[in-house]
Amino acid sequence: QNNPTEVVVNIDPADVATPYICQIQTKAFIDAFGFNDDAALISNDMSTFEYEAQSQGQTILNYLQNISHTGKAFDVKLSKLTPDTEYIVYCYHIDLSNGGVASSSVYRQALRTAKPETIDASFEMTFSINGAQIEQTITPSDENIYYYFDYMSVDDFYSYYGTVDMATKFVSKWNENVAIKNNQGYYASQIIEQYGKQGTQTFTYSELKAETEYVFYVFAINADTAFAASDITMERVTTQSAAESGMTITIEVKNIFMTTADIYWTASDPNGKFARSVLSK
Repeated sequence: QNNPTEVVVNIDPADVATPYICQIQTKAFIDAFGFNDDAALISNDMSTFEYEAQSQGQTILNYLQNISHTGKAFDVKLSKLTPDTEYIVYCYHIDLSNGGVASSSVYRQALRTAKPETIDASFEMTFSINGAQIEQTITPSDENIYYYFDYMSVDDFYSYYGTVDMATKFVSKWNENVAIKNNQGYYASQIIEQYGKQGTQTFTYSELKAETEYVFYVFAINADTAFAASDITMERVTTQSAAESGMTITIEVKNIFMTTADIYWTASDPNGKFARSVLSK
């Protein structure tokens, strides 16, 4: 059985007398850390189990006895997963009479968790560009839905993620963050309160780079789970050359001692922003 955040499996081992461990990890995690190798995967598991046993005040043997199975296992629940994500469910036998040493190779089963329930929602984004500053207005098709929005430099995206599909990555990244917060004890309502928006909203971005292409995106989020719940809307926008501010800055240095000095920067525009630094000659 499979839903967006939970998998229920039945296990029928050929060796019904020897205990075994059943775990789940994302395929991305398995691939990234070289855990397609059985020995490396088991070694990582054992290090994790030792840490968890210690944090719970148990011996590693007691801990393994509590999490292992023997014989056929029905309705083994693997929960707190990320929706629409490739996972590997894997099992291997352990020898509890020998301190829990793994005594077999790893059996693996690939699966993909289900997509969250979607809603019928669309978004319109409009932009006003003034030099390196962008003003964005988001208008949802339904004023009552919650949505999440963000932006990223196009160059930064490809530097971080390579040539993956932007829409897929932005949605999966959000769902992963929600799953992490769920595991940390946050409720969906808390996540939505912190990150979700409703109705028509206007946002001003003043910390952008000049003459740089950005991708802005928005999608609906489920009011009950906080997971992404609609198609993503994306727009690419390029900032212009930085506008001349006309602001002047005076610098005054006082109380110079061996290793310290008081330095005062005074801008002609009290609301203006400027960069400052001190360097050796």
